[in-house]
Amino acid sequence: MIPDREVLNGAPSSGGSIEHGTVGWEDGAPHFDREAGKPVVVKVTLFRGRGPGEVSHSGKTRAQGLQVLCCIGAPLNFIPPDGSRVLVAFPAECGWGPGAGVVFTMVTAEPEDQFGDTRSKLDFGPDCDLVIKARSITLTDYQDRWIAVGPQSGIKMGDATASGLQLKGGVWAMWVAEGNVAKSLLNLTKDNAVLTHKASTPAIIRLADGDCSIGSKGFAVACANAMIGGGASPATPAQYGLGTGSASTSVFIQP
Repeated sequence: MIPDREVLNGAPSSGGSIEHGTVGWEDGAPHFDREAGKPVVVKVTLFRGRGPGEVSHSGKTRAQGLQVLCCIGAPLNFIPPDGSRVLVAFPAECGWGPGAGVVFTMVTAEPEDQFGDTRSKLDFGPDCDLVIKARSITLTDYQDRWIAVGPQSGIKMGDATASGLQLKGGVWAMWVAEGNVAKSLLNLTKDNAVLTHKASTPAIIRLADGDCSIGSKGFAVACANAMIGGGASPATPAQYGLGTGSASTSVFIQP
């Protein structure tokens, strides 16, 4: 590859500039190069420096001027698609050498949907997977609905009523609040599952080690058939009524 300094006869601009161009060199090779631990390099063709009589044979609207190698800026590490229109910043006194320019924005068409004068949109295209990574991340709106991810919060979300859920340290908790006080709670761990409803008389269901414990003011079961005990069957009906009673046709117990 011919160095940029030779292309420009050894006379790079001493002043900084912002240049308009398109991604790719129309050389049939990938338009970027990436290696772990090193800056990503993107091929860009500038509109500046187009030679007389040069035409594009790609069938796309592309720049046809100076070919440069550019970096991309943080924190949004995004490689623009081949052929996309970009703006590149060249710092003063750095010339046009490989890596001197930095792609800092890409010109795009209006999104097809979910966009308007009161709705902004991040759209990286159908072939791009987005990763947002930081020590902690919080998404929120002006009605106090929020989602937080981080070492202190774990994965946590809530709404304006103080209801929400949290996954942290292998414990999954969900709660519904009234007046900022949790009324119904579900707590899941590797050892147990606990469902609690707080009222004037609380009720609780606890599952642990194969046991189900129920604590409540009252207990009612409505079902067509009830089997109590592992050996219960229609041959072992429960007895009800006075004296010897009668055999139930719906409740069966283990002898």
